[in-house]
Amino acid sequence: MPTLSRRHLMTTAAAVLPALALPAAVLPAAVLAKPITAPAELDPVIELAERAIKAYREFDEANARFQSFDSAMIEWREKNPAPRQRDVPVNSKQAFNFGTEHFFDIDGNPQVPVKFEASAEWEAAHEEHESNLARWKRRETAAKRRTGYAKAKKDEKEASERSTDAIFALIAAHPRTMAGLAAKARAGRITQDDGIWQEIVYDVGIMVGEVEPEADEIESDEVQS
Repeated sequence: MPTLSRRHLMTTAAAVLPALALPAAVLPAAVLAKPITAPAELDPVIELAERAIKAYREFDEANARFQSFDSAMIEWREKNPAPRQRDVPVNSKQAFNFGTEHFFDIDGNPQVPVKFEASAEWEAAHEEHESNLARWKRRETAAKRRTGYAKAKKDEKEASERSTDAIFALIAAHPRTMAGLAAKARAGRITQDDGIWQEIVYDVGIMVGEVEPEADEIESDEVQS
C-alpha cells in the first residue's frame, strides 16, 4: 500500500476533525482526563505534553488576572478621554481634520490638494494638539502603573509566549508510544489547540506506517532524544 503524503493527510485532517470529534473517537475519555503515568523516558512527548498543559494553564490564569486590570483602565479612559482633535480653518473654503487627516471643502466633501502650505493658525493648532496628546499619554502611562495594568499586561504577554512555545514544541514532536500519543491528545483537549489535533492525525499515520516522516523531522526527533 502506498504511503500518504503529509500535505494530503493534514488537509484531510483539517476538514474532517471537527465532524469526527477525534478525541472521543480515538482515545477513551478516561485517558484524556488524567495525566499520563508512564515513565517519561519511554517517550519524550509525555513530558512535552505536560509542559504544554502547565504553560497553557499559567497563561489562562495570567489572562484572567489581566481582565480586571483591563476593566479598570477602560473605566479610567472613559473618565479621562483622549484630547479631541479639531478642525482648523486653512482658508474660507478649506479645512483640515486631524482625526481623518483629510482636507474638506466648505460643503464637507473630502479633498486632497497637491500641495499644502500650513498657515500659522494651523501650525499653532497642531502644536497645541500634540502637546495635549503627549500630556494625556503620560497620564495614561502613570495610570497603567498605578492600577497594576502594566505589570498584569507584561505577565500575560510573557505567559502567552511561554504557552505558545510549549505548544509548538509539542506539535513538532512525534510520539513513539501509545502513552505519548495519549499525552499529546490530553494536551490537545486541555489547550483546545487545533494544531495539536491536526498533528495527531499525522502522528497516527507515522505510527501505523501509513506516512513517512519528513527528513528534517526525523533529524529533529533524533536531536531531541
